[in-house]
Amino acid sequence: MTDQPFSNASTVIPARYARKFFVVPLSMENNVLLVAHRQNVEKEVLSELSLLLGLEVTGEPYAEDRLLVLLQKTYGIGADAVDNLNANGGDGPSGRHTGKGRLGYVERELIEDSADDASIVSVVNELLMRAQHEGATDIHLEPLEYRIRVRFRIDGMLLEIPVPEGLVQFHAAVVSRIKVMANLDIAERRLPQDGRIKATVGGTQNEYRVSVVPTQFGESVDIRILTNASILTGLSGLGMWDHEQEIIQKTLEVPYGVMLVTGPTGSGKTTSLYSFLNIMNIPSRKIITIEDPIEYHLDGVTQIQVHPRIGLTFARGLRSMLRHDPDVMMVGEIRDQETAETVIRVALTGHLVFSTIHTNDAPSTPARLLDMGVEPYLLASSVRCILAQRLVRKICPHCVQLDRHEYAKELASELKLGERSREFGEDCEFKVGVGCEKCHHTGYSGRTAIFEILQVTPKIQELILARAPASHLREELMASGAKTLRERGLDLAARGVTSVSEVLRVTAGNEGV
Repeated sequence: MTDQPFSNASTVIPARYARKFFVVPLSMENNVLLVAHRQNVEKEVLSELSLLLGLEVTGEPYAEDRLLVLLQKTYGIGADAVDNLNANGGDGPSGRHTGKGRLGYVERELIEDSADDASIVSVVNELLMRAQHEGATDIHLEPLEYRIRVRFRIDGMLLEIPVPEGLVQFHAAVVSRIKVMANLDIAERRLPQDGRIKATVGGTQNEYRVSVVPTQFGESVDIRILTNASILTGLSGLGMWDHEQEIIQKTLEVPYGVMLVTGPTGSGKTTSLYSFLNIMNIPSRKIITIEDPIEYHLDGVTQIQVHPRIGLTFARGLRSMLRHDPDVMMVGEIRDQETAETVIRVALTGHLVFSTIHTNDAPSTPARLLDMGVEPYLLASSVRCILAQRLVRKICPHCVQLDRHEYAKELASELKLGERSREFGEDCEFKVGVGCEKCHHTGYSGRTAIFEILQVTPKIQELILARAPASHLREELMASGAKTLRERGLDLAARGVTSVSEVLRVTAGNEGV
């Protein structure tokens, strides 16, 4: 049995019939069509399909989940809805187009009508359902010159999702439907717009952050999928080991000071911060945050959205927050000297403050703040803990095998020797995923975090006061027994959770073993 789509599938069986009968064309020889169908399918189904198509139809049983994957791969998202739209009016309700599939001007009245069209609603709903089923964090809907490209970000990597060619004719209508759901202006197509959607998909209450930007071929849409499940799991749910949880828990119990979370975009900083706030969110504490944008809504927490155009910056909002008698405060990001100094002075007045900053690792964070103009004595006396993190992909359990690459063998041999032999053991062997249908042939499924924690001890304070370079702080970090990001990642690789190549990818630029 093959899982490869039949090249002329949509011309042999239209998508709406494929969905109705739950069949997928596999091949056709001598006017005999072979289709994949459910196991234990009734004979009447194939007979009705044969009569409808005017062809002799034979079947091959497939497991339902495998058949669903093949159906989506063959026809793409919203194929049956596009079929219905074409059957009911050619170019459909999205308007008039110029050129071969080129997106053109769309009249406002036509857009308003199309946004509520049942088939357009079906396309958007299927898009959200498929994204949730695949575990995507972002949906990218991008208009190209003669087609629409849909991509999901899964486990941090972009993966193109099949869509029918005819969807390009209804792109404006699909965008309008998304705008309606996000309470955006459907008539404005020249300026960027941002909004939010609350919707229940597959029984799960989700929030979606929507960003629409104009491009030369139409409006491009990015939908960020936000689910509270990721921030309600506690420290262990973030991927922290027991000793890391103890360090963070002690930091959360200190009534004042600064805790910084650092890493590049997409490293899970916001999820970690919200998890910390969720742990501290009890009736006896007043918690206020200022963010750009507000990612998740936490019940019982006062959250402020920055508005630079009207002067509401991180620094100004932080000063105003002090007049609301907070115990715990969170600043979305330290971007400049004013915000950095304000955060530190607030912490020194008896408040616990969380924030993020973009640095490569924990030891380089003090140097970054010093470069911003923060005085060393303020930094040394206020910062309690710096947490650097990355997200690594986990090996797919369905296609895991031993990693036979030479660099993995050499590294395994190296780790079995010297001081680290007890830690890794003589049977240290790395694994890798070879790729399968379950993981979209990537070899990975799901992600977990790796951490590097720099506690600001008296020795670290001395180094900060002396404006010591990051390399000296790193030496002290390693001397204390703490692990670097790369070491922490290799620990996971040695346990078979992730691969060596993945660890090297996400920790590029960090010193390792």
